[in-house]
Amino acid sequence: MPKKPPCPNPLFKQWLYEWWQEEKDNASSKVGSDKMQHIYKKAYESMSKYPVPLASGQGAQVVQYIGEKIAERLDRKLQEHRRAAAGRPSASPPRSQTGSQYEEAAPPAKKPRKVSKKPYAPTYRSGAYALILALHNAGPDAYLAKKELIVAAGPLCDVSMDIAAAGSTYNYTGWSSMKNLVDKELILKSGGRTAPRFTLSGEGRELAKKLIGIEKRINEGGNTTVALSDHSETEPEGESDDDKFSGYGIPRGTGERAWSDFAPQSYEVAIVMDMREVKGRVDRDFFQNQFARMNLPFVTRSLELGDFTWIARRKGANGMVDDEIVLDYIIERKTLDDLVSSIKDGRYKEQKFRLNKSGAKVFYLVEQASFVLAEVFGLSGICTAVTQTQVRDGFFLKRTCSIEETAEYLASLTRTLAERFRGRDLYAVRATDIEPINFRAICEPLETRDSRRHYLTFEAFQMVHRKSKNLVLKDLWTKQVMTFRGVSAEKASVLVMTYPTMKSLLDAYDRCETAQQREKLLTTLGVSGRKAFGPVLSKRVFEIMCSEKY
Repeated sequence: MPKKPPCPNPLFKQWLYEWWQEEKDNASSKVGSDKMQHIYKKAYESMSKYPVPLASGQGAQVVQYIGEKIAERLDRKLQEHRRAAAGRPSASPPRSQTGSQYEEAAPPAKKPRKVSKKPYAPTYRSGAYALILALHNAGPDAYLAKKELIVAAGPLCDVSMDIAAAGSTYNYTGWSSMKNLVDKELILKSGGRTAPRFTLSGEGRELAKKLIGIEKRINEGGNTTVALSDHSETEPEGESDDDKFSGYGIPRGTGERAWSDFAPQSYEVAIVMDMREVKGRVDRDFFQNQFARMNLPFVTRSLELGDFTWIARRKGANGMVDDEIVLDYIIERKTLDDLVSSIKDGRYKEQKFRLNKSGAKVFYLVEQASFVLAEVFGLSGICTAVTQTQVRDGFFLKRTCSIEETAEYLASLTRTLAERFRGRDLYAVRATDIEPINFRAICEPLETRDSRRHYLTFEAFQMVHRKSKNLVLKDLWTKQVMTFRGVSAEKASVLVMTYPTMKSLLDAYDRCETAQQREKLLTTLGVSGRKAFGPVLSKRVFEIMCSEKY
């Protein structure tokens, strides 16, 4: 029997166990300890099985049962551990977490160099970049209104300052950057909410001067690579401001992007399977055994989206979070019985909604085995669901006759992708560079300009697609509308485009003079075809929204 590998996160595992026992001891005297005891127990068990080293408590949120509060507590505990380690004698420091990312070594004998924070640097020709330069060009004493500033910044920005891009998942415009600039006190806002005016602060003017200087260097040298990250980092003191800014914006002596670069031949393509993908209760390692027999590189993880995906990982990687990036291919596997169950409990629509938002090439694999529920549900209903998935959602549909054929197909895809990506540069987007609600809005303009696909690191992929973290109000309202019988994804998108919130739709009903007008309100939406609301569906939505029985 093979020896079980050691846990790569022993500190996190140890602390979760201690907190579990602490809640267990307090169960009789502390209210709520029973619930917390159960949560810490589950988190401890999940951490024991998680195969990848974790750098921080926030990164540990990819592990099942670890939420934001536990992650914050882990971060605090990790900081205490590091401070304690720094105070130990350097002769023989304990090294209880060998191989993990957060391993604490003995403090160096020499005095550490002083560090200083890098300045904020907006992306070249982004909304923030355009707003800062527009205010600078207006003069030192200029206070511009919003409309004036949008007009002045428009020519300096690659995206529209006030209109979201057509087909964009998020309502991102160049003006969206204003709040961040005001929060960083680079732009000062005055005049209240009704008639605000904007001007640059002293720090904002210094930043504008650096941006102008760097733009001159770009125009002279033809280098358009600029900063893509807004967070502060530390670096050794002793470099000039230009060096700091170029290190954070234009890479020194190169035209490559500042984000992580996977050079050709430096990585291998491996398939990642969700740990819940099993053949049955008895044979839970079927896929792992099949892939090992075929000599395929594979990883078993808890995936936030899909059942299988592929990663490019650096050869000889030491487990760092930036050593793996997710390729834009995802497989959702369903047996016929599982497909029927997902249609009945609502997972079918919810999963396709999230897969559509991912921007990846989606393979919808239907395994034609296990017909018990399928026969009861009916063949016509299954055929309708499969056809909608292929035609309406645009997913690639693949049918297999058995789980063995599924494993062969996955192996064939893995070899095909390995060949396709051979000799290609890959550019990775880190979790620290993006936010879940705007990652595509940030990447799309850059990809259009540079003709380069930007991929997410595995950590960023998990963060972006986490169910409970990336829903904005518009997404939530869309999902609610799609629960109405007869409202497809297309119809829901048309309704939400006109009425972006539930309140806006209710207000529209209130403005109607008669009940008949309310029932036919939605018939004016969309065009002919599957996006249109007929009178029957319009009346049904009105009854659901306004009837007292609901």
